[in-house]
Amino acid sequence: MEKAPVGYIVSIVVMLLLGLSVIFSSFIAFTDAEKKKNKDVISNGTIVMTYTDDTNGIAVNNKLSLPDEVGRNLSNVGEYFDFVVLTELDEKHKMEATYEITLIKDTSSTLNDDDVRIYLERKEDGEYVPVIFPTNFNKIDKPSLIGSPLNSMILYSKKVKKDSKEEYRLRMWISDKAVDFTDKNYAVKVNIYGKAK
Repeated sequence: MEKAPVGYIVSIVVMLLLGLSVIFSSFIAFTDAEKKKNKDVISNGTIVMTYTDDTNGIAVNNKLSLPDEVGRNLSNVGEYFDFVVLTELDEKHKMEATYEITLIKDTSSTLNDDDVRIYLERKEDGEYVPVIFPTNFNKIDKPSLIGSPLNSMILYSKKVKKDSKEEYRLRMWISDKAVDFTDKNYAVKVNIYGKAK
């Protein structure tokens, strides 16, 4: 029986190593994608927020103050945060769910709440339309019935009666009425809380 040439064996080993590296890379990419979810399990259903950015939020750092008309149209990378809320309900039980899009201010924020403007849009028929018009961060003084925590801001609340997929875009900027904002920052995280009945 003739022995296989050394080059042939080396080629097989290299191909096996390449195959393993592709599988390992795919596993890492899948694991990273799984980290970019905020999931709230409700009775007989789930509400999941997904996003593609590195973090589930938005920040402003050392930027110019802007009037609302300009802030509402910010479109550069890092000037808006896109996310999707996917609701899956158990249709057999005729469930309905309410979810809240909640902002939690980062403790490192140094700008005043009144100096920051927040604006939320939802995609409808391929276009983003306003859900809430520019506003300031308004924290709640007790946890909500849905589950949003103390000192968070309930940005938007929606009731759903069937499976749904909603795409949102959040923008945040320094108000043109802000006086002292040099070397200051402001950051919020976006979370989803849900309850079914």
